[in-house]
Amino acid sequence: MVEALGFGQGVEACKGPAPEMAYVAHGCPHRSKLWASLCNAFLVEARLFASGHIPKTEEYLNNGIVSSGIPVVLVHMFFLLGDGATNESANLVNNNPSIITSIATLLRLCE
Repeated sequence: MVEALGFGQGVEACKGPAPEMAYVAHGCPHRSKLWASLCNAFLVEARLFASGHIPKTEEYLNNGIVSSGIPVVLVHMFFLLGDGATNESANLVNNNPSIITSIATLLRLCE
């Protein structure tokens, strides 16, 4: 099936760290929620673009923090570099700490 998609490497493309990282991301419902919110943020941006509506600054930034992808990247880094996923660490990153939202806001404003 992979070869049918034009990757040409077949099973070899499925080896390496990617499957383990996918399992780590899939095994935690908190990270699944992050991916769902990222996809929803992309849909919001697509609807705004298609309708021609120009959002207010606050509306743009609230959605832009999520659609920048920074929260997803930083939370994955937090779990991959740390001692593992615990309920305490999951609750910490699930509450959108200001360190994550501040970085995402700055990067969104730089675009």
